[in-house]
Amino acid sequence: MSDRLQFILGVDLGQTNDPTAIVAVEVSGKGSESRFDVRHLERHLGKPYTFIVERVKALTERLEKQGDVTIGFDQTGVGRAVADMLRAAGISAPLYGVSITSGEAVTSEGNDSRVPKKDLVSVLQVAFQNGRIRIAKALALAEAMTRELLNFKVKVTAAANETFEAWRAGDHDDFVIALAIAVWLHGRGRGDGLFQWYEAKNEAQRRAELEYYWRPRTTSPEQLEAAIERELEQDAAREAWNKKLEEESAQDRSGVPRW
Repeated sequence: MSDRLQFILGVDLGQTNDPTAIVAVEVSGKGSESRFDVRHLERHLGKPYTFIVERVKALTERLEKQGDVTIGFDQTGVGRAVADMLRAAGISAPLYGVSITSGEAVTSEGNDSRVPKKDLVSVLQVAFQNGRIRIAKALALAEAMTRELLNFKVKVTAAANETFEAWRAGDHDDFVIALAIAVWLHGRGRGDGLFQWYEAKNEAQRRAELEYYWRPRTTSPEQLEAAIERELEQDAAREAWNKKLEEESAQDRSGVPRW
């Protein structure tokens, strides 16, 4: 196993009146012990995408002197053009585009994924509540990010209908989006991330946990059972995804950058 540090860059690409946020996270540990240490933060408003691409490239090159880097970026509102700019910039780290949806299941094609808001919210909420996210106090924007995370927690707690419309309303939440993408990528792509803890539970334990979560969020036994079955299906899909990646990794040891 490599002793090199593992970094994930999460990038929330802003539009005309929204800032772009870049979060560099050092990942340590595996499974339910994964820890996410925020090592770098930056936010840019009104900058052209060419500038953002150069910032991502420069930060990647700096981090690659210390470890392996993976990049995930929100391409929900910026379209294919900006994604192509990032991929054409000569960035050596693997790049993964995330489009945030209101759906129920993750779908992927190549390095692009359509991810339900619920999935991003859930993985970030679990990591935050369990104290697995730490922000270096020396960072100039540490206080701003902490405020965003606390505000995010309040909004999700208040969103009893779990539609999360309030997630992107009002105050800035670009750091939250960037961090959520980084945490999600670790769990989905590396095969040793947050979702791995599902495998340690039998179905009865998992069902009890899901019932505890969904009971106050559904209005009938039928809705509750449907929600639990949907989550179990997604667990199975995640496990299949991780197994596929492990098989591909075992077949290809040619030095291609890995997740």
